[in-house]
Amino acid sequence: MTELKYITTTVTAAFPRAKRYSTVRFNDCLKLALNRYQPPRRREDGFTLIFLHCTGFQKETWEEVIKHIFSHSDDIPIREAIAFDWVGHGDSALLNKGKLGYDLLWSDGGRDLLAVIDELQISQPIVSIGHSMGGGQALIACQLRPRQFTACIAIEPVAYPFTDDSHIYAITAALTYLPDQFKNKESAVKFLKSSTTRSFDKAVMDRHKETGLYQPYADERVAFKSSSWQQTALYSANNSLEEIFAVMSYVNDPVLLIIAENGKWNPPEAPKALSHALRNSETVVIPDARHMLVQEIPRKTASVIVSYLSKTWTAWAEEQQKERTRSEEEFQRNVETGLERKVQQLRAHGKDRRKIAQGAYNAKAATKNESKSKL
Repeated sequence: MTELKYITTTVTAAFPRAKRYSTVRFNDCLKLALNRYQPPRRREDGFTLIFLHCTGFQKETWEEVIKHIFSHSDDIPIREAIAFDWVGHGDSALLNKGKLGYDLLWSDGGRDLLAVIDELQISQPIVSIGHSMGGGQALIACQLRPRQFTACIAIEPVAYPFTDDSHIYAITAALTYLPDQFKNKESAVKFLKSSTTRSFDKAVMDRHKETGLYQPYADERVAFKSSSWQQTALYSANNSLEEIFAVMSYVNDPVLLIIAENGKWNPPEAPKALSHALRNSETVVIPDARHMLVQEIPRKTASVIVSYLSKTWTAWAEEQQKERTRSEEEFQRNVETGLERKVQQLRAHGKDRRKIAQGAYNAKAATKNESKSKL
């Protein structure tokens, strides 16, 4: 498959943060590192795809998915793909060294997504694609700014109303023992091969080794870009879950939920609860997949994304065609019809309210008269 072409840049994260101690000092302004990937057949009117990663990993772990999507750019018009490191992850962790606090909220990632769009002045059509934590952040951005996104694809999103997060706290506790440095790159690679990343697709794993580690010392020692204490703070920021879920009923944008059949990270009832909360969603379950499907089966995951993008493009193109061909009279007529319908609804509602009020008044008067007659 063709190698990806991209440029790396930085943007300013949302400010201020939702929690006071998300940063060391209140006026600390965080940065986001991002890659802008160019498809082989760029279309200026095509989709901008913005990718949000899961906790503990970085933007480059999306690249195998992006490659597969780009291989379909003859069928799906794409302007560019953007993947950014959330604060405390990957290159953003290095940019924000000395500024990150201990009390983070995942929902700030939704505001950061909007900050990326604003600073880069990205126009529609935009599709956000988030995995796990990133899925919840993509959804919260839809609620924060309705109709900014043509669609949202949330893969195994962490957003549910349940409070039993013992498995997350167990992982967070384990992260406190994560080595902050290794004597050389070979030692780091050996550690990765024995950890939860051992099931990763080979290409994803190779890129993770290349971009998740760095050499901050004069000797051969290497370290994760996201330190153990940063990852502890990031995982424990799951206290945003209920806050994110609480506003899902206000999301009107089209949403695709991609669920792993054997995903164990979220409670089993979470996907159904989320699909019921969202107003305009559909769900695809990938057989035999696990929570880390983006990293473990990137091509199969990308195929589901491609299918949805194709359908979304058709709907978007048809809507734009209608907008272009409507006359000014049709626009005005549509507004007048809508206003007339609204007036009729208000009048009907007003009559109902008057009937209810009159009924309550009559009941009260009857009770009063009955009391008088007894006297």
